[in-house]
Amino acid sequence: MVPMSQRSVQSIIPPIVLENLEQNAPTAEARLAARRTSLLSERMRGLRDERAVEPNEGEQREVYDAQHGTSLPGRQVRVEDSPDVSDESVNEAYDGAGSAYAYYFRRHGRRSVDNAGMTMLSTVHFDRDFDNAFWDGSQMVYGDGHFFNPFTRDLTVIVHEITHAVTQFTAGLVYQDQPGALNEHISDAFAAIVYQEIKGWPPSDDRGWLIGAALVEGKINGRGLRDMLNGHAYDDPVIGTDDSRLHMRDLYTGNGDNGGVHINSGIPNRAFALAARMLDGMTHQTLGPVWYEALTTRTTARTGFAEFAAATYAVASGDAMVQHAVGDAWMQVGIDVSATPPPPTPDPTPSSPCETEIMDLLRDPLVRALVIQVAGRPAVRRLVARARLLSLKQGG
Repeated sequence: MVPMSQRSVQSIIPPIVLENLEQNAPTAEARLAARRTSLLSERMRGLRDERAVEPNEGEQREVYDAQHGTSLPGRQVRVEDSPDVSDESVNEAYDGAGSAYAYYFRRHGRRSVDNAGMTMLSTVHFDRDFDNAFWDGSQMVYGDGHFFNPFTRDLTVIVHEITHAVTQFTAGLVYQDQPGALNEHISDAFAAIVYQEIKGWPPSDDRGWLIGAALVEGKINGRGLRDMLNGHAYDDPVIGTDDSRLHMRDLYTGNGDNGGVHINSGIPNRAFALAARMLDGMTHQTLGPVWYEALTTRTTARTGFAEFAAATYAVASGDAMVQHAVGDAWMQVGIDVSATPPPPTPDPTPSSPCETEIMDLLRDPLVRALVIQVAGRPAVRRLVARARLLSLKQGG
């Protein structure tokens, strides 16, 4: 797990798009909105909120309204099992989180993003004309958009951000260079999986490979934010041209975009889409289990493309057709899985003797209750949550 201080806010809109908006927006008001989005997105990367969220037994969703401010989480407007409200953004965030939870629980037995029942927090109406959505390390945040449509309108955006949380609590891929691009790819892949399953679209349907199509509809000259299969999702005079790379020979090696986390994610994105299209079946059935196991059991914080490709190939070894499709797809983007041995399954980090002793004490419900009353440090609250989970698992 990557330490909280080393993680970055993971947003759906690439920095270069925000820069283009600042330069090319047609009016001073629009340029100001773009500048504000860019500055806030950058600022949020440096603000880490270490709120500890108590584990729960089942699905728990909470939606907040920032009321066009920047203080998180904002005013609570909807909780689990409450009815629809008049604000569509609230309902979209709530329902989208439910779709993501349902997929991960039904297909992989995962209880929320941390696999321990963490409450899924979402904030809508962040700032004014905010053209982005992001996972900040503890919750999802959505802007209403100015150049784009509201960010809750697109289910792929919601699942993309929630999957960043799943990655944080599993492999902890650092948001830089190839590991960061792999982080973005994982979010795109599972967004496509969930959306295709809900829509009933087979992998042969090109619509199922678009990320953020509803964001650009009627706003931007393009099909979406990303096209996992074909790349080049947009070509617009204001936001610029999609520069997603589709092959290792074109790998971006500059310093922009955190070393190309959005630009280079096009390479594994295309491999994933190609593999899915070679197979007879829905993507959630054929590749979903492979990618999930590779992420959760064979990927570490610094895993690159070749290592992840080898991991997916190794995981798929139980099905010759799937393994052949996976290997061929990676080869088509310039990665030879036979040239890189699969990474070993990482061992869980053992608890220190001090932490073990503390955890034993915290399993006592009276001790936990006392600590919760007097301790304000997030790290202590997280230990309390983990101890509660352990006691539940052990029947205590």
